[in-house]
Amino acid sequence: MNWSEQLARAVKGQVLTDDATRAAASTDFGRLIVRKPAAVVRPASAEDVANTVRFAAKNSLSVSTRGGGHSQSGQSLSEHIVLDMTALSQVQQVDEIARTVICQAGLKWRSLVEQLASQQLSPPVLTNNLDVTIGGTISTAGLGVASWRCGTQADNCLELEV
Repeated sequence: MNWSEQLARAVKGQVLTDDATRAAASTDFGRLIVRKPAAVVRPASAEDVANTVRFAAKNSLSVSTRGGGHSQSGQSLSEHIVLDMTALSQVQQVDEIARTVICQAGLKWRSLVEQLASQQLSPPVLTNNLDVTIGGTISTAGLGVASWRCGTQADNCLELEV
């Protein structure tokens, strides 16, 4: 049994090794570097993410997280494992009174804005590109036109599951 088959047993989500999926995860926004991963993991939960990272460490494999692939210089690329975080794209809870949202890291900002619109809510800081993931922008602070007043997107997080 090869390592990708072993990894598939360690996670509940998908471990994909077909050429089309691997090719789609081989470039980022900069398109300067190409790294075709051996496997793309679409996690079903945060536990899958943790299990994938543990598996990679135990087997000396590189692992990279990827949302919209809006990074450059190969930041979201790996020759071994790419974690496709867009599989974790749910809004889990909206508290209109507290004005808080619990959501997964692979959710794109556009989807969050659309889901909150009916409740006349909006995140205090949005980037100019709404087709990137919440986890991706928060991992780099997340600047937007309202940052001068409201801070970064990361500043507006009350809690993160890492």
